[in-house]
Amino acid sequence: GPRGAKAARGGGGGGIWLTMEVVPVNVAAEVIDWYRALVSQLEGLCLPLECEKAETWGERLAIPRKGGGLHFGEPERREAAAAYARLG
Repeated sequence: GPRGAKAARGGGGGGIWLTMEVVPVNVAAEVIDWYRALVSQLEGLCLPLECEKAETWGERLAIPRKGGGLHFGEPERREAAAAYARLG
């Protein structure tokens, strides 16, 4: 077993005390900065990731199949549109 468990079970009233501090981390700003740098590099290669102003990723995923229907379902398109909106 772990050393701490043995020490806590041993005689003499010894014990182990642990203090933890939880610090929330928001990495959204770092991800957005990375994304913007990526978009700039892709545009330089004529591979734009961003849409036209009136278009979202969800709309871009409305790709028709040859046999009818779309390649991406409504839930996927909705999630893509929400992700695009978060990038502002």
